[in-house]
Amino acid sequence: GGLFYYGLFVNPMQIKRVLVGMTRIKFLKKYRHKMREIGNDMILASKEMKSKNWVFHAKAFMGTFFAWTFRFFILGCMIIAFTPISLDFMTQFGLYARLEAMFVILAFSPTPGGAGIVEVLFGGFLSDYVSDKTSALVIAFSWRLITYYSYLMAGALIIPNWIRKIINNRKRKRFETK
Repeated sequence: GGLFYYGLFVNPMQIKRVLVGMTRIKFLKKYRHKMREIGNDMILASKEMKSKNWVFHAKAFMGTFFAWTFRFFILGCMIIAFTPISLDFMTQFGLYARLEAMFVILAFSPTPGGAGIVEVLFGGFLSDYVSDKTSALVIAFSWRLITYYSYLMAGALIIPNWIRKIINNRKRKRFETK
C-alpha cells in the first residue's frame, strides 16, 4: 500500500524507473514494454488523482472505510448470533484482530477473493469463538454469501451489459466520425 501511495501521490516517475529498471534482469527483459506501460499508466493516474479536490479523496476514504468496517461487523454479528460469546470490548477487539490477520493472509491467496480459502481459514482462526465445525462452516459460508458471492453474482449480471454499452458507444462514435 505504501509503495502504491508513493507511486500515485509522491513520485510516479521513480516508480516507472524502478519497474523498467527491474527488466534489466535477464529473465524479466521480455516484460520491459509492459513495465513501461504500467509506469505510464501510474503517471497518468497520478496526474488524475492529484487533480481531484480533497472532498473526492475524503469520499473515497470514507466509502472504503465503511465498506470494510461493515464487512467485519456483519461477521461479528453472525458469530454473536450463532455462538454464546461475550459482548465486552476486549472479546470483540480480539475477534476483530483475528479477522484482520485472516484478511492479511487472504491478500496473498492464489484464488480470486480468497474463494475457498476463507472457509478453511475461518475454522482455524476463530476456533475460540466458534468451536463447532458445522457452525463454523455455516457462518463462514453465510458470511461469504452476503459479502462476496453476492457481489460476484451481481457482477456476472452487470458487467456484460456494461461492456456491451461501451462497445456499442465506441461503434457509434466510430460511425459518427466517418
